[in-house]
Amino acid sequence: MLYYMPLFYAFSKGLSALQQTVRLLPFVLPFIVTVVIIAACLPRVKHYGLIYLAGGAITLGSATALATTLAPNVSESKVMGLTALVGVGLGLHFQHSNAISNRIHKDLRDRIEGAALLNMSLMGGISMALIIAGAVYENRGMSLLKSALGSFDYDEGDLREALAGVSRETGGGDEAHSMIAYGANATCKAIALLFYIVASSGALCLACGVLAVFGRSRAKKSQ
Repeated sequence: MLYYMPLFYAFSKGLSALQQTVRLLPFVLPFIVTVVIIAACLPRVKHYGLIYLAGGAITLGSATALATTLAPNVSESKVMGLTALVGVGLGLHFQHSNAISNRIHKDLRDRIEGAALLNMSLMGGISMALIIAGAVYENRGMSLLKSALGSFDYDEGDLREALAGVSRETGGGDEAHSMIAYGANATCKAIALLFYIVASSGALCLACGVLAVFGRSRAKKSQ
């Protein structure tokens, strides 16, 4: 979100860096507020599986909606609303597993091992997600740009600069406007594909929430 949404606003809306930052606030602020609220309520909540269930469902739905609707002509309010929902969904299950582990495990050694596992999983997951997102954006974006701008005189270096958000001057006229429109459409398609990674994380958390809720129910019945 934080890496590629500014590129979407730059390509499709032509916004400056400050304007792009302002439009990321609907994602950042709900995320922070949700994390703080859940962290405060978690010690009092017994059915923590419901938090993962809700967070996974919200993340899956909002990220899928972004992936399917993201386009140069989509309204900014719609994009910011969906990113706010993604922020809420991610905030519901971000780093709360450490507090849950500490509540379940009373032994100090188990708590330390749980914290170590959390850190390895978190850092490893973030690294893998960024690697996959970068590979998808670079390869798919280049393919789409070559198809869209094949009739224009641009070599591969120029296309890679454009994909990174830095390109040479296009000049004016109808041809330049057409080139910008084709390029914006191609890069928006590449960015939209990345939200399926976010949606897959939501699906994983949703599945974990379902297993946690039903596992707790079965444990109560067996008792």
